[in-house]
Amino acid sequence: MDMFHYILDARYTFNDKVSNGEEDKNVATFAGAFIWDLNDQFSLITEAKGSNDKNVDGDYPMVFQGGIGFQATENLYINLLGGSAKNSDEDVIVSGKIAYSF
Repeated sequence: MDMFHYILDARYTFNDKVSNGEEDKNVATFAGAFIWDLNDQFSLITEAKGSNDKNVDGDYPMVFQGGIGFQATENLYINLLGGSAKNSDEDVIVSGKIAYSF
C-alpha cells in the first residue's frame, strides 16, 4: 500500500528595510512537493519552488529538486535532495535536512 502526500506552500515576505539603499522589496514564494512513501522508512520526494523576486535579466527564478527521505527512528527524519535551478545563478543545488520531533 503506497502512500502519497501533496504539499502546496505560499509565503509572502514583507521587507521594510533593504541594506543596500534600494527600495523595499516584498517577495512572494510558491512551492509544491510530492512525496511517495515506499515503505515505513523510505520516501521519494520531488519539489518545485518559484518566486516573484526577478533576477537581473527580469526572469523569475525556479528551483527543481528530487531525492529521498529516510525515517531513521520514530522521531528522526533525514532528507537528501538534489536538482537545479532555472533563471538563477545556481547550476546545481544539493540540500539536506535533519528533522527531530519532540
